Amino acid sequence: MLASFAAWTAPAFADPAAPEPEMLTHKGQFGLSARTALGLGFQGKMCVHPDQIAVVNGVFTPSEAEVAFAERVAAAFERAEADGIASIQLDGKFIDYPIVYRAQRMLQQIAAIRARQR
Repeated sequence: MLASFAAWTAPAFADPAAPEPEMLTHKGQFGLSARTALGLGFQGKMCVHPDQIAVVNGVFTPSEAEVAFAERVAAAFERAEADGIASIQLDGKFIDYPIVYRAQRMLQQIAAIRARQR
């Protein structure tokens, strides 16, 4: 995963394999595994059973609050950048290029999700 970050590519998907077979079928345990993968920077998790798809989609789909913040970050930074400013504060948070890039990726991700749902 570190190599993918260093190369500015999307991190790999987390493997569904787990030490205990119950992790593959118990939705709570599988959800915990998916949230851990998300926290480690993975962009998704492989599924080996159709019942796992909804769990993974729920974990890796940005919330409406996350999307709204990403939209505000992108808009505010675009205005700041037009004025020659390369870092801003938004809601008391420091925003610079890595945060903006993450927000832009999230907006691309949610646009792709919404396009598939039509």
